[in-house]
Amino acid sequence: MLKEKKLGSAAIKYLRDSLFTGSRFSDGTSLSHFLLCLPLEEGQITTYWPTHIDSKYINEFESGGMFPKKGMKPTGIQQNLIKIISNFLSASTKRCALFETLSKERDPGPLSRKTPYLTNKTDKFIYSYVRSLDFNIEQIEYAVSSMRGFPEICALTSFPNEIPEVHPYREISEKDLEHLIKNTEIIIVDAYDNVGYILWSRTT
Repeated sequence: MLKEKKLGSAAIKYLRDSLFTGSRFSDGTSLSHFLLCLPLEEGQITTYWPTHIDSKYINEFESGGMFPKKGMKPTGIQQNLIKIISNFLSASTKRCALFETLSKERDPGPLSRKTPYLTNKTDKFIYSYVRSLDFNIEQIEYAVSSMRGFPEICALTSFPNEIPEVHPYREISEKDLEHLIKNTEIIIVDAYDNVGYILWSRTT
């Protein structure tokens, strides 16, 4: 069983450090790069912690604190994350989820992807892209399981009035991406040696 736990300043530092690390690998095109512009210190960070594991390990974000002993690896983490994303998208028809990947459009993989994606002008990495307008659980499952990055990142956001809804399999302009990032309500970043996640939520 998992229980939501509020985290403190150590988690904010881990989030900012993780995004900074991710931005260094992207030439300015990664989600990490754009998310660094958000007022991270003004948000709230939580995690979903296994109830059978002592919470004294909860700030060990990089060392696998969720399974400090053999045989204690938690279950249900990914399923819970899929539920969170699905619930967010279901609340409005103007919402979307963006996922960091290490794939390029010309790679063999994206042509058979089960999740739509967006490209950018630099032809660096594509972003997995799930819209509330036409999403299904399989798209989210695939996007979550194929998240790749330094770190793994998902941004849950909504379309502002300034831009029209972006259609899948197209190039998103830097300006439109910046608008989406500014509207981000939740940032999901992998933690605990890639076993769990922390979630930043906008509070203002």
